[in-house]
Amino acid sequence: MGRSPGLRRRVPCADRRGPGEARKVGGCGGRAGGGGERPSRGLLPVAAPAGRPAYSEAMPNPVREPRPTRGAARREALLDATVRLLAREGARAVTHRAVAEEAGTTHGSARYYFGTRDRLLDEALRRLAARQIVEVQNRLSPTPDAPPHAHAARLAHYLAGAVDDDRDACIARYELFLEVARRPHLRPALDAWGDAQRRAFAVELAAAGADDPEGDAAHLLTLLNGLILEQLAAPEPDFEHTRLRPAIERYLAGPGSGGAM
Repeated sequence: MGRSPGLRRRVPCADRRGPGEARKVGGCGGRAGGGGERPSRGLLPVAAPAGRPAYSEAMPNPVREPRPTRGAARREALLDATVRLLAREGARAVTHRAVAEEAGTTHGSARYYFGTRDRLLDEALRRLAARQIVEVQNRLSPTPDAPPHAHAARLAHYLAGAVDDDRDACIARYELFLEVARRPHLRPALDAWGDAQRRAFAVELAAAGADDPEGDAAHLLTLLNGLILEQLAAPEPDFEHTRLRPAIERYLAGPGSGGAM
């Protein structure tokens, strides 16, 4: 079958050179005088300082240590503002707008970090619980060789400090007790806080000679929660020595005891 007129047959590169003409290095499309090898792709020609090669491979950007983000600081400020609102005005006052105003930021910022009011309360409770768990562990380190009255003094001093030094956190905790009664899904963080306190008290009570440190710790904390609520509502001077310590000493002494240890 013949070729159509006007169509030319493609001629391989090798067939295009004239008689006796040597093939150029670089194949078809090579530049005139382009003999020799081209730099391999991926290597960039650079001016070579002393002691360094003339070509350097492209390297990824160096890894930098992350800086603290403004977002993390703003988030913490919103949670701290939530705790202050809980203590000052109660759980009903906690809204995205009120928290944003308390923190000195925008309403949209509060909604961005905490989409719902429940999430805001839950995160505030978790932050508060984590902070207080550290306080429990730091203030109530085990002292097994101390006499029984020393354990009562340590427990009273710890609780009095919690009431006096961080009153907002203390009030916020009891506000959240009531909130958890209405919203049980908030309970895990509150339970973690209570468990940490109970374990620390159990260590002290075991060192003081209690037969059932875990059970006694739970009962004692229930009693002391009532005293603390009364102190928050109607503060009395020297709460540690007039109310807390005598109550703990009587508990440790057992039923029928009439005096301090």
